[in-house]
Amino acid sequence: MYRKNSMLEERPISPDSIQLLHAGMNHSVRLSASEKIASQQQLDYYYAVVKKQILQFQSYTTGLFPRYSTENNVGYVRDSLYCAMTCWALSRGYLRLNDDQGRYYELGQAAVKTMRGILLCWMRQSDKVENFKRVHSAVFALHSKFNLLTGEAVEGTENYGHLQIDVVALFILTLVQMITSGLEIIYTTDEVSFVQNIVFYIERAYRTPDFGMWEMGTRYNDGTPELHASSIGMVKAALEAINGCNLYGSKGTVGSVIYVDIDAHNRNRTTFETLLPRESNSKNVDASLIPTISFPCFAAHDESLHHRTFAKCIRKLKGKYGFKRFLRDGQFCVLENPNRQFYQSGETKLFQGVECQWPMFFVYMIIDGVYMGNQHQKQSYRIIIIFKLKVFITSVLILDLRSCCQAWARDFSYGAKRENLIHVSDIDPSYRHLPANQRPKVDNRHSVFQGSLTNPVLQIAFITESQKLQTMLSTYGITTQTLHQVEPVQIWSPGQMVKVFENLGKNVRLQLSGRPNRPLGALGTSKVYRVFGETVLCYPLLFDVQDFYLSSDAEVLIDDIKRDLKFIECRWQLAGRPTICLLLTEDLVCGEHFSKVLNLLVDLKSGLCNGIRVRVGRLQNLLSAGCLEHLDFAPQGYSVDFIPEPMREVKSMSDYSSLSDLSHCLMEAVTDKDFDVEPFKTQPTEEIIATLKNLPKAALYTQCRRVVRYCAALLRKVVDSLAPSITSILVRGKRLTVGVFGGEEVIIDSPVTPNVIEEELYRVCFPHDILACVLQQELIIVLGHFISVEPELFIGILKVRIGTAMQQRQLNGSLNRVPPDFFEHMWRTLERTSDGIVVATHHLPQQPTLSDMTEYELNFALTIDELLSRIQIPEYRQIMVELFVVLSIILQRNPELKFNKKVDMDKLISKAFGYYADDKKLTDRQDMTPFYELYPHLFGGSSTYLAKAVINDLLSIPTDSVDSKKQLSCDTNCRLS
Repeated sequence: MYRKNSMLEERPISPDSIQLLHAGMNHSVRLSASEKIASQQQLDYYYAVVKKQILQFQSYTTGLFPRYSTENNVGYVRDSLYCAMTCWALSRGYLRLNDDQGRYYELGQAAVKTMRGILLCWMRQSDKVENFKRVHSAVFALHSKFNLLTGEAVEGTENYGHLQIDVVALFILTLVQMITSGLEIIYTTDEVSFVQNIVFYIERAYRTPDFGMWEMGTRYNDGTPELHASSIGMVKAALEAINGCNLYGSKGTVGSVIYVDIDAHNRNRTTFETLLPRESNSKNVDASLIPTISFPCFAAHDESLHHRTFAKCIRKLKGKYGFKRFLRDGQFCVLENPNRQFYQSGETKLFQGVECQWPMFFVYMIIDGVYMGNQHQKQSYRIIIIFKLKVFITSVLILDLRSCCQAWARDFSYGAKRENLIHVSDIDPSYRHLPANQRPKVDNRHSVFQGSLTNPVLQIAFITESQKLQTMLSTYGITTQTLHQVEPVQIWSPGQMVKVFENLGKNVRLQLSGRPNRPLGALGTSKVYRVFGETVLCYPLLFDVQDFYLSSDAEVLIDDIKRDLKFIECRWQLAGRPTICLLLTEDLVCGEHFSKVLNLLVDLKSGLCNGIRVRVGRLQNLLSAGCLEHLDFAPQGYSVDFIPEPMREVKSMSDYSSLSDLSHCLMEAVTDKDFDVEPFKTQPTEEIIATLKNLPKAALYTQCRRVVRYCAALLRKVVDSLAPSITSILVRGKRLTVGVFGGEEVIIDSPVTPNVIEEELYRVCFPHDILACVLQQELIIVLGHFISVEPELFIGILKVRIGTAMQQRQLNGSLNRVPPDFFEHMWRTLERTSDGIVVATHHLPQQPTLSDMTEYELNFALTIDELLSRIQIPEYRQIMVELFVVLSIILQRNPELKFNKKVDMDKLISKAFGYYADDKKLTDRQDMTPFYELYPHLFGGSSTYLAKAVINDLLSIPTDSVDSKKQLSCDTNCRLS
């Protein structure tokens, strides 16, 4: 694809041509005549290089680029994007010099041709986009490579990992940057609709395992996708960039604006920040994170996260000639078998220490140094590229990488060399390298990400469903408004707004249905919307009783309101204040928790609630400072009518002197009514279902929560926020099991869709315990909340067994908690047991376990956790954990000892219990409860007996020849500290 000699040419840079790169956004810097001539010469030189080594390989039909010079039929989307970015960046340099040779336009149009070529290739696969919105399967993934001339698909999903969400996100991000710079890429409304749909395509990246930047999935290269921090980070950056972007540029109309689900963006942001500095379960560190947190994505603006991730990549991946992609990477390695697509089990062990090194990441480090203003970093890596790589480029070591380096690496090399010819804002016109609160303010009638230096003030409007309730609350000094008093503002349910959003991106010609039926989250309902000329505010999903029965519980609802207010304060990044509608119903207020509801309203009225600054007032007075979103995509004549459903009053509230009297009357009205089950035996199913839907409302008045849960389980209800809660648990390296204790347990180790959750939950729970179907949902919601706000509570836990926790067994065993450094103990133990270990009749071999994995890899920890999970009794599991620690310490202190046979851990525990039973003269040798109750580390504790069993097994001392009582009399010999 290029001549190596031409790549090595180093032209001297005249001091006159060096511009102050860190002039940043100051575009008014003028060049002297000599500087302009020198810069012109340099640009002309790079123009010749780009023409010869890049543009000559661009397809004249599709605009795509091949990956290697030897490929004449296949164009790769990822490589084409970077080639387009190179041409575009060089064109920006010519624009700055006010070039009159036409090269600015030529290079810009080359980039446009590539971007449009990718877009048109994907538009031919609009059916895949439509299917992927419903089922996040690799089968429906947009392809990542096409025929270079025709743009047709060249390889199916069964032979190649096309599901590369980071590629789609990078396309969107590059599209926004180029449009912002003035290029015209999108021509028609069909193309606008398609771009909107690929935004929907990537929004759920936080729970969609893909094949990642290296197109191979897990580190084992076995065709299995996994969640990648780099993919999620690129999606986060793309969503931030395109929100409110007009695809027609400055000439656009309201119909060419792209909308982003702010709640989906926040879930991607949370997941990304949680995963860092780890890339995935199998890759503890990966060089793909460098372009994710730096140029071109700038997905991490948290200084601590940025520093920790960079430091980890440098510490573990940096080599003499470049960065390793990840540890035990076999691509292009001399030991790799090029005739096999996938690796065999244990094969990655061969590549340890001989991984290829990729010089292109040195260029990334230079660019990062430029953007971060780190002169030392920029100069040190520049020296490496100029001298070290120039000297060794003809050595056998480098030539073995392939006859042609990736176009990708070469393109970035040119971009780095041009650092003195363009400003940072030239190739980042959206100013993504700056935090949101430091970017130039954009005058946009649509919401854009625009952070503030401080947490926002939350605006809250109290809306009552009836005048009677309003009058009652006014006696306590709480000023509210009814639905009629807020007119002309309309109050909608989240479901009604979702119906409007279904028109977003809808296109009959492309057979695209528009936005999927996804509920609006807490951030989405904090916007004020302009729809059909009307001003609309949605009440939060918390108040939607159709969602799940939890919203009918006043005490739970109060806690949820406080949690959501804190969440909105921390995560709000839009221009304008969040405006929240609290819908006060008689169900909520007129009950046993009235005092708690009143205290909440009083706290909010005071202006400070749990440390959160709030402003309570009339809704009409709050609109001017709120975040306003114009929904211009809704078709003319389309309308949604809001029909409130107030609670049916038993009697007029005025007939009762107090709220307690009203509550007592409601209780009598429900309990005194005879219930006849006979008519239901002949009623159709639809009427029975309708009764089940209404029954929980009556059951709440009697505080019969069992009936509420039972009805929800019979109706197979699933809470909408269940999938995000599961994802919150998984991205922190934990796994979850659902099921009933003693029955089947299903392990959830990767993000799943709500439909899959419903199917698995009701399949394993319903036959054994109907209530468990909904109780476990409650537990998952609580766990998801706690792991988000207090992750330290879950230290040492890799798997949470929901079914066991419901039985109130031993807490540590239920939570699968292990001590610090436990998995390091397990690694050392496996190294000294040639035939592996046996737990609960399951054998874990030494090989290929140690060959496939590394000591600090999350997958190794999950493998050990899976082994321990075969133990159903939590107390016994904790004894097993203790035994592993004891065994590891003994082996560590006695390096001459090792096991030459399989180590049956259950037999060792049985021996230890036998020693304890002999010592205590127990007659019942079946009940191990007394052994479970021993303190581990005291003299005569469980560790003493476990250590004795291990030592005797290591020394092969027959059990019957040992006087256990004498052995235990020596307290220091069998004691572990």
